[in-house]
Amino acid sequence: MCSKIARAKNSPVSKCIISSIVASIFNPLGLISPVGVVYKIFLQQLWLHKLDWDEQLLSELLNQWMYMCLRLSQVNEMVVDRLVLAKGQPTEIQLHGFSDSSEKAYGACLFLRSVNQQGEVTTKFFTPNRELPQ
Repeated sequence: MCSKIARAKNSPVSKCIISSIVASIFNPLGLISPVGVVYKIFLQQLWLHKLDWDEQLLSELLNQWMYMCLRLSQVNEMVVDRLVLAKGQPTEIQLHGFSDSSEKAYGACLFLRSVNQQGEVTTKFFTPNRELPQ
């Protein structure tokens, strides 16, 4: 994905390039859904501006996109521990769910909280988010 962003910096940035980058965000577990939904909302903005597929972005949108590209590269630094429950034998397991929405998107998350015999607490969260159609 970073190579696509690098190419985007060296050529006119269009709705076509941005669509390709947004579609290539691989998120099978939904762990980066809060990040991905921002890019999908930006793509919706491009459609609302009625830009042609290969038309270069307006300077305001281009500046916003370049900032977003810098932030997207930070996702590669994210580390996810595969251990879901507390180490050892869990003595307590709780599942908490939350949801919220706005005019642009909705989201929900689940927190799995476990406590082991030594009293160590482990909390993991899972979150699918979706943008709303315009």
